[in-house]
Amino acid sequence: MGRGKPVRLQPMMKNVNEGKGIFAPVVVVTRNIIGKKRFNQLRGKAIALHSQASEDAKKLVNQEKSFACAEIQSDRTWMD
Repeated sequence: MGRGKPVRLQPMMKNVNEGKGIFAPVVVVTRNIIGKKRFNQLRGKAIALHSQASEDAKKLVNQEKSFACAEIQSDRTWMD
């Protein structure tokens, strides 16, 4: 019997903080009820929505900053 190449297992990424958060019990119950596959789909959508909200907030802050800088520049020009 010849030996083939050794089989390498894929490393599994594990969350070291799993089960330690304030929402951990809710997450575990939800995952158990709807299943891991559906839970991960829902989680992905939630992450995407959060990322979009963060980008929108950043754009709003940048718009307000640009407006404030323009106002300051306008006031300086008016005072000269």
